[in-house]
Amino acid sequence: IYTPRRKKILIETYEWIRRRMVRFIEKQSSVSISEEAKKELVRRLNNIVLELPPPVSVYANEPDLFTKNDVYYESFPGDKRVIRVGGAYLLTAQSWFNRVFILAHEMSHAIDPCELYMGQVRVSGYEKLLDCFQNDKKIIFGDLKTGCSKNNFVGELFSDWLATRITVQALEMYSSKFKNRDELANSVINSVKDLCNQESLFSGTPESHPEAKVRVEKIFGVNPEWRALLGCSN
Repeated sequence: IYTPRRKKILIETYEWIRRRMVRFIEKQSSVSISEEAKKELVRRLNNIVLELPPPVSVYANEPDLFTKNDVYYESFPGDKRVIRVGGAYLLTAQSWFNRVFILAHEMSHAIDPCELYMGQVRVSGYEKLLDCFQNDKKIIFGDLKTGCSKNNFVGELFSDWLATRITVQALEMYSSKFKNRDELANSVINSVKDLCNQESLFSGTPESHPEAKVRVEKIFGVNPEWRALLGCSN
């Protein structure tokens, strides 16, 4: 399953996302993210390890991963952060844009508000972003502590939001190569098709993860950049 070719594609995608995320953080104003906080966010992203077999022993403590159709982020004591990829996902994920969205979502957890809250790292710009979710998009979760205690509800919102920003960059990069708007629309759909099809990580309840409908319509679907690419109204 984890052939050199498949691994190469995944590693290249992972590195592309990481560079884009670092660039996104670094270009934010120091008012939203202080220079000290930027260094911490970048450090956390650079600290993630993409763990892929072989050898099979890499997943020895989670052998069911070989049959899973998901990608997982895990943080461990000692500042260790890893991303692991299910064998079924590696076999079935044909869309590069889907790989970008899924990997970017999992990588975003390394710097999501709940992870930072647990690590006592404060980013002032995050507070405004979370207010935006509740005010403009009507996704109510209360304060940060409450939102994080609900199985990382706030962390999932943030990771969808940042993954959307990165996926839009991927779509923009290839937009000139699409023959027509239908091809572009299909790529947009494929980016988040998992949110509609999967019944595991991507389809929780409001008490755990946001509902798939909320994630597609109120986070991914309202992004102005890809809406502009498709010629949608604001």
